[in-house]
Amino acid sequence: MRASSHETARLAIHELTEDKFRRNPRKVVALLRAASERGDPEANFGLGYLYETGLGVLRNPRRAFRCYLKAAEDGHPDAAHNVATLYQVGEGVRASSKEAFRWFRKAAKLGSSASTIHALGWCYRHGKGTKRNLATGYRLLRRAATRGFAEAQFSVGVCFSRGEGVKQDRRGAFKWFMKAAMQGHDDAMYNVAFFYENGKGVKRDIRKAAAWYRAAAATGLCDAQYALGRLYEEGLNGRSNLRAALAWYSKATHCEDKRVSRNASTAIKDLRNRKK
Repeated sequence: MRASSHETARLAIHELTEDKFRRNPRKVVALLRAASERGDPEANFGLGYLYETGLGVLRNPRRAFRCYLKAAEDGHPDAAHNVATLYQVGEGVRASSKEAFRWFRKAAKLGSSASTIHALGWCYRHGKGTKRNLATGYRLLRRAATRGFAEAQFSVGVCFSRGEGVKQDRRGAFKWFMKAAMQGHDDAMYNVAFFYENGKGVKRDIRKAAAWYRAAAATGLCDAQYALGRLYEEGLNGRSNLRAALAWYSKATHCEDKRVSRNASTAIKDLRNRKK
């Protein structure tokens, strides 16, 4: 009995995550193309992924977009999300906030994944492709956050911190930042550290602040590296550690953010002048 085109596509998609794909990528690509020719949305989604990432084929954003679009028009929710994302960033297609919003809405109706709901909430919050509506944005972000989506949890924390679409509540902000931080979200870890350092929404605790700054810095977050340098310079437990401060400031000088790298360089210069 021959496998249906959908079953063939499913098999190929499964192999995308297996080591054997790297050993024989042509087989997977051939399976997907064969199923795609028979109009299978799963296959078109898989081909779109390959062309977008350059896995097993030459990277081709335009082909990726066309494959995703075919799958999306056949009701594939993840493909619809990807079509929206490509419209949003202008890759493989001309950037269009309105088209991105339209496809995020369609994706939400088709599958309602946490990432799609978050993206739709982001559009409402920032007024991208639609009229800005902070209340609707917050409601959608909160909905995605309750599903455990870290980026949405971070966004809800920002909403509480700024009072966007919801009453300003620093405790609520800290709570949601902590949820995202526990999942390794670097900006959330930084904000948890900042809240501990300044006693916002939680009791002030410099040791915990340093621990969370260190966790964020370990991900390469330059702001956290600079903050650690500052804490060590000012003194943890009542004593400054200029060697550690210099080490963290030095890491921050390599930051792509010119503001952070400039501040770190200035801090290093000031510390060295103090030693003279």
